[in-house]
Amino acid sequence: MRREPKIINLPKNEESRGYLTYIERGLHIPFAIEETNILYNIPESIEGLEPRIDDKDEFIIPLSGSAEVKLKMDLYEKTFFLNKAFQGLFVPAGMIKTIFNLSSNAVILKLKSKKISGINKPKIQQK
Repeated sequence: MRREPKIINLPKNEESRGYLTYIERGLHIPFAIEETNILYNIPESIEGLEPRIDDKDEFIIPLSGSAEVKLKMDLYEKTFFLNKAFQGLFVPAGMIKTIFNLSSNAVILKLKSKKISGINKPKIQQK
């Protein structure tokens, strides 16, 4: 069964101090979190991050600012615009992912699953 990338809306609870958003495995994202990365202070001279293929499922959330994520696999190709801290992009393992057009204040949270065996990583063609 092929899983498709998709935008997932997370709970957004309003409190007197602002909004609270939380993530629970099995309820909001389809994997257990094994690794967490934060991208920030990305120099404005960098147009985008190098294309990457991961053997882990990933959930990408813009905590601040915005970014675009281009996904490719076989005939599938789509670009997602991320700019809301209560929305994230689910990226199944094995897709070619490029993050670009990051705003100057972008802070991106990346949650990853454990390695998924049997993922065929296609070769990335350099321009």
